[in-house]
Amino acid sequence: MDAYALLASHHLRPTSPRVRILQMLEQEAHLSPEAVYHRWAHEERDLSLATVYRTFAELCRIGLLERHLIGRQRALYTLRQADPTALMRCRQCGSIVEFTDSAISTQQQAVAQRHGYQLQHCRLTLDGLCQVCRNQPGKSPG
Repeated sequence: MDAYALLASHHLRPTSPRVRILQMLEQEAHLSPEAVYHRWAHEERDLSLATVYRTFAELCRIGLLERHLIGRQRALYTLRQADPTALMRCRQCGSIVEFTDSAISTQQQAVAQRHGYQLQHCRLTLDGLCQVCRNQPGKSPG
């Protein structure tokens, strides 16, 4: 992914925060604004957490990022994918696994057509417990 070209295609100037956030999310799929700020603040003395939050919000608003709520307080962000994707999210540890499945994509399209919709974007989220959390002693599944 070329962050500069991606921003230009959305008529946005390639500011340092925009480019850096897109590059970081390309390297690591799921990040919070706080994680980006802490990884980047030592290099950029003038960077503020507010700037990071504003940039994340702007990139979501124009459709380059997606926000995923993990529990009630935590959000992680990913680059929006062109292909329909689904994700599995552990309700205990917050781990995320993204996947594509042609059968699911086909079914989503069929449901949309049956109801007269033209899908522009679709994200299926499966919440549960990952294998690690299920196997922890003293933890009951579900």
